[in-house]
Amino acid sequence: CVRYQVEGVEYEVCADPDGNRQYEVRLSGLPRAAEIRFRAVVGDVESAELRFFSAPADSAPLRLMVFSDAHINPVTLPLLAAHGLADGVDLAVSVGDHVDLSETEEYDAYFDLLRPLLHHVPWWPTIGNHDRRSEAYFSSIVVPGAAPNPGGESYYSARVGVVWFAALELKDLVISALMEKDVGEAVWLREALASPEARDATWRLLFLHEPPWSQNWA
Repeated sequence: CVRYQVEGVEYEVCADPDGNRQYEVRLSGLPRAAEIRFRAVVGDVESAELRFFSAPADSAPLRLMVFSDAHINPVTLPLLAAHGLADGVDLAVSVGDHVDLSETEEYDAYFDLLRPLLHHVPWWPTIGNHDRRSEAYFSSIVVPGAAPNPGGESYYSARVGVVWFAALELKDLVISALMEKDVGEAVWLREALASPEARDATWRLLFLHEPPWSQNWA
């Protein structure tokens, strides 16, 4: 369960575990740019009181943190978390290769290293080649509003403040060729870019782990 306060009123939302004994709890109807104090509760175990700020208004500026290829590095990830908190970032985006072998234990270690940041700041992923489209990746990460696709949550878009962004898995494809085809990712991306959320945003960003064009491997 998550116990949280909104403008002095206390609420509690609970969910059942999935097959990996992980919990996805959705907090709905939060006011914009509000401080939300919360505790996570599992059985008799309860976290300390933590806090985050809900999404800013669609016209509000945003301080965005972007990093890539963390590979569960025990030195750089705590530094990223500390600097992100010190700079007051509103949002963090990781552009792929969170781990090395895409095993559940590695994702557990990744989140442990980023825990100080993740207690307070929303974090969004981009799938990378080291994430391997594995069951461990998709069972460890929840992306609200992701596009329904056979591989799981490998692409999605979101609007936060003045920024609209999308994350897309682009593997061994030239993006111009992709956009000329009526494949799932191309159709989805064209529709997402045409949405009011994207058209009205000051910034429209597309995150890809692999480059949009290359001469492939020798």
